[in-house]
Amino acid sequence: MPALFPALDRFDREAAIVGRLLTGYSALEYQLRLCAGMGGGDVAKAITKLFSKRIGETKRVHVADAFGRDAYGAVGLEAQYDSAISDTLHCVKIRNQFAHCIWHDDNSGRLAFAHMEEIAAPDGPGADPANLIFLHVDMDLLQNQEAFFFFVKDTLNFLNYRRRQLVGLISADAKLRVPTKVQRPPLHL
Repeated sequence: MPALFPALDRFDREAAIVGRLLTGYSALEYQLRLCAGMGGGDVAKAITKLFSKRIGETKRVHVADAFGRDAYGAVGLEAQYDSAISDTLHCVKIRNQFAHCIWHDDNSGRLAFAHMEEIAAPDGPGADPANLIFLHVDMDLLQNQEAFFFFVKDTLNFLNYRRRQLVGLISADAKLRVPTKVQRPPLHL
């Protein structure tokens, strides 16, 4: 079956990664909830608090941050926690830019996309398709974005276990896998 946007047929490998980023973002949110919930002492409360109301991704990250922040600061992990929250917010930006856009093949050799919300914004150029500004992604960038999502997920997991290790909830001898740093990728080319 053809894609709704023909450009996604031509750039099918890129489209597959975009699909994984869009659908996989919830794995980051889930890991963030576990991290914040373990820090805040109540995983079920963290999940309920964050998903019982219809709030956007950015606000959920900030709520999770507030829920777990003190526990990570108390054991000397505040800087790492801050970095993980900041990196999660960057993943939100990556995800959101792809969530409400149209896709186009502008013959540049790269997949083009434009934000529909941008033209409809009160300070935008006006809700006329002629006002769309097309941005680009390519395989290298999308692969870097996907690797960054995995790094953020692994970092949140590591922080969760490391904090519990530092407060004696798991063995001090447990070997925790420290994630290999992945540089924060740009949103688009």
